[in-house]
Amino acid sequence: MTAISLVSFSGAPGATTVALATAAALTTADVVEPVLVEMATSGGVVAGWYDLPAEPGLSTLALAIGNEAPDLLAHAQELPGGLPAVVAPPSGSRVTKLLAARAAPLATYLRETEATVVADCGRIAVDTPLRPVLESSTLVGVVTRPTREDFRLAATALAELNTVAANPLPAGWILVGDSPWSVDEILAQYGLPVLATIAEDGNGADAIAGRRRLRRHAPLSRSVQSFADDIAKHLRVASVDDPLAYLHPERSTTRRARDAPDEPEDHAAALATGEPAREPAREDAS
Repeated sequence: MTAISLVSFSGAPGATTVALATAAALTTADVVEPVLVEMATSGGVVAGWYDLPAEPGLSTLALAIGNEAPDLLAHAQELPGGLPAVVAPPSGSRVTKLLAARAAPLATYLRETEATVVADCGRIAVDTPLRPVLESSTLVGVVTRPTREDFRLAATALAELNTVAANPLPAGWILVGDSPWSVDEILAQYGLPVLATIAEDGNGADAIAGRRRLRRHAPLSRSVQSFADDIAKHLRVASVDDPLAYLHPERSTTRRARDAPDEPEDHAAALATGEPAREPAREDAS
């Protein structure tokens, strides 16, 4: 499986917004077929954002997994801009019961699919039914606001989760908003590298949720595109021995929105505009 699982441990830092924008930005980031899979045990919100039915979605996918692997895209719905999304039911209790019963076969199925899955796992606890999915993930992004309280809560919860996991999760921070501490200070204090800093952009978040149009080159989409490009690099060099190898040591562990190029490939904006993303320029093979 190529799966990037996004989680949070405290507050509401915007994990679904980051997951959705990241999946959209991956559409031309040199990865295989990005698909958003919504798994938050608090209940799905993406169908509500885009006025979609609850099925097909996570419920139909989980129940279809058996002796033969179902077609992932048959259980996805297309969002504006073309991103396939496997939406979760809005009932948190229904999602929790579904995952308690089917998380293990779902993790096995996702591990074997060819798609690049961005799993929105929402806010989790140590006893989360999503543990098989997290343990199978190529990368686990912990979405948090860069405050001392949120760092401590998330780092403590992740350490407890790792004590019951088969192997330590390949996790790193996804910061929402600029941090007063350097990436080296965060790594030294809390034991996880910074994977990305996502711009705190309320207008951009509203647009990702379908409530307004997202202007081109908005801070949120620029910073998410930078993260998506880093994920593509990660997937090329990740290994069992060093799943976070792309962070070492020749590169900075984060690029802020202000460091993004002047003309980024703005694929997150396609979610809000419904327009296809601009294809990247290709070098002449001759």
